[in-house]
Amino acid sequence: MKTLFFFFAFFSIFFGAAAESFSEKTSSGDEYFFGDQISPSEKAAGDFLGVGKIIKIEKNIFGDAEVLGNNIIFSAPIDDDIRAIGARVTLDASVGDSVILAGEKIVVRPSAAIGGDFWAAGHDIKISGKIGGDAKIFAAKLFLDGEISGNAQISAAEITFGPDAKILGSAKIKTDSTIPPTFLSKVSENATIEPFSDSADTVFLIKVFLLGFVAILLFGGLALYLAPKYVDTFLGFPKKSLFSTFAIGLVGFFVIPMAAILFFVSGVGFPIGAILALFYAVFILVAHFFSAFVLVAFLPRFSTFWQKLAAFFVAVAALSAIELLPAVGGFFAAFIFLTAFGALLRTHFSIFRFLKKNQKV
Repeated sequence: MKTLFFFFAFFSIFFGAAAESFSEKTSSGDEYFFGDQISPSEKAAGDFLGVGKIIKIEKNIFGDAEVLGNNIIFSAPIDDDIRAIGARVTLDASVGDSVILAGEKIVVRPSAAIGGDFWAAGHDIKISGKIGGDAKIFAAKLFLDGEISGNAQISAAEITFGPDAKILGSAKIKTDSTIPPTFLSKVSENATIEPFSDSADTVFLIKVFLLGFVAILLFGGLALYLAPKYVDTFLGFPKKSLFSTFAIGLVGFFVIPMAAILFFVSGVGFPIGAILALFYAVFILVAHFFSAFVLVAFLPRFSTFWQKLAAFFVAVAALSAIELLPAVGGFFAAFIFLTAFGALLRTHFSIFRFLKKNQKV
């Protein structure tokens, strides 16, 4: 799922860069921005949603701010929450409630004041502002020179503490860096220090992998049990024409979100754009679960449910193993995923044609 999420994030930025920046206000005062460079010219009375390459928030937002981009800068107050994902995210303003940030480099400047909880994950994180609630920070490199009013959970291979670093609650820190006594004296409650080790993270990742493996098996089993004809139709497309199905999936992966954005631009097309966006999101999710069925299409045909489920299990295991291969595994997984996406498009088009034909009759 993480791979799919970053796929979606990358292509959202790509499509935003391909279109001119625009905004659409709803009756509630919410604003939606898509474009190459985004910088709202007026305050947002409600929530703010922005997808683009460079996003600068220089006007007050009275609701939530949800932003996806390459370079994101918050320099005006956000009255509610912030959710931001970008290569570089800079927070240089006050935030009324909680903040969630993810990126390659995250900077929280001294002038930033966060009213609620703070969650951040990135490679290089620098925090010099004030956090009013609890904090959870995951980084390769962390520079902490601000105040955390609540409890802190920090996991970083390398940590540097500035003179103004302070935690008013308890602290649980995992790092290979030496924690200076001067900082420990600024932790109001108990402080737990553990070595930064991949072992716990590895166990967690194994649990996540097994959970995802079981989820895919359950989804595939339900599909085989509840909709066997649908699955058979799906299997027919990659088996008969693998590369054309892949090409359809590749084109659809690009064109559908582009079409949704173009419909969003026109006022009358907003409902159609919303339906396309929902359709796209559902198909992305289903294609992830159905990817193993692409491999099943090339296995011998089985008649009973349990034989088909066993074949699906073998395909899921094989695909999971191939994904672990460096470089080649990623390309193969992407090829299978796009083929599954194309097979889904062809399956639903064939169903549409069948229903249309029966209506005429």
